[in-house]
Amino acid sequence: MTCHNVCTYKLSMTILRQCIKIQICAIIIPHSGTIYELSNFDPRLVLKSSMNVIRILFHIFNALLLFHAAYFGIFGLWGLFRKRHVYADASRLRRFAVLIPARNEETVIGNLVDSIKETDYPAELLDTYVIVNHCSDNTGGIAKDRGARVIDCTADTRSKADVLRFAFDLLAADKSIDAYVVFDADNIVDTAFFTEVNKALDTGVPAVQCRRTGKSIRSNWIASCYEMYYAMQNAYFNHPRNAAGLSASVNGTGWAVTKDVIDSDGFAFDTITEDFEMTIRYAIDGHRVAYCSKALVYDEFTHDFRVSIIQRLRWTFGMVQCLKKFEGELIRKALRGSKQCFDAAMLDILPLVMLLTLFASALAYFVLEIPINFALFFLGLAVSFWAGMSLSALVAMLKSGSSVTKNIKGIIAFPVFILTWVPILIVCFFRRKVEWTPIKHDQAVSIKDEKNNQHEEDPTD
Repeated sequence: MTCHNVCTYKLSMTILRQCIKIQICAIIIPHSGTIYELSNFDPRLVLKSSMNVIRILFHIFNALLLFHAAYFGIFGLWGLFRKRHVYADASRLRRFAVLIPARNEETVIGNLVDSIKETDYPAELLDTYVIVNHCSDNTGGIAKDRGARVIDCTADTRSKADVLRFAFDLLAADKSIDAYVVFDADNIVDTAFFTEVNKALDTGVPAVQCRRTGKSIRSNWIASCYEMYYAMQNAYFNHPRNAAGLSASVNGTGWAVTKDVIDSDGFAFDTITEDFEMTIRYAIDGHRVAYCSKALVYDEFTHDFRVSIIQRLRWTFGMVQCLKKFEGELIRKALRGSKQCFDAAMLDILPLVMLLTLFASALAYFVLEIPINFALFFLGLAVSFWAGMSLSALVAMLKSGSSVTKNIKGIIAFPVFILTWVPILIVCFFRRKVEWTPIKHDQAVSIKDEKNNQHEEDPTD
């Protein structure tokens, strides 16, 4: 945000606060000769008028929350009845530079490099770069032995974005590259991955998000819940937006971007979640991110609850960072007619909406004293939440073509997984800093073994 924008924002907030004060004074001091005649206050009138203001705010909160929920709900339901977009054969074959940031990933890096070599895309058009980020193990040696090129990242790094930026800068002079594809080191890729990405890029979009699924969904309920999370993101968010000509959400791995965009815009993302910031920034810049459901990347989902909390804390903190950094600009562009910015603004404001939901509930009971039978209220809320979340996860699984029996633990436990996000959300709004920390990966699975163990189709029909 520029200095001018900061000053404008502060001035706007000051004016808004003064307007609110004047409005409250106008409500709580009726019939007095002037708003300064404070000695004539009737305390009961002040209390009654103040409660009216709170009721108005409560109804405004509820209206905003209802609109936000309806927007995503209707969009998601609409997407369930839309056929999956099948991309036509590409007019040409692009050259891809495959970038794999890695820190101490010797257990898994070999399988990813092997799976890239085993794809059906011409080998001479794939250049695989493993970006060794201050490793203390043999990640670089194994990657080189498997046929990858190794880039030694010597820069100080605080996030994956820093590692990628180092590689982008290093490869900027290579004019033979058409597009970059980014994977996490623990991934393995489907045989048709690059063919499908090439088809999607052939439509003229500058970026593509591919379908992320798990290679560890049966390890325990936590890993299975991650499978639910991404299946729902694909079914209720990425697919309908792709069908509507809007942007999918970049979600960490298995994404592609043209070299032209990187060369012109750079990769100057500085929040702790570069993928979410990329989603928001590209909406502002008018870059559409397509969704390609037939390009599969298999990811290792954590099965450790503590690691899951740390990971989701980072995700949520990054979303809060983006809310503070970009929401104003998104709203301004949305008001000028940008549908993509409006949609991104609705996504960007999600953490605040969730926090307001908690606030509105507390306001209803403790301040407005709306009568609530706690036992019946929480029982009804628990049953409806559990049924709604589990049913949504089940439908997403069916739409993705994944086995329901293999994912039954995740379907049942998914509401608990989501509820554990509530304290994470509260912490992120009041925490000043969250550090990026590497996650240990240890599931060395080949693409052949993975395809024998799980169904890979995604028939969003």
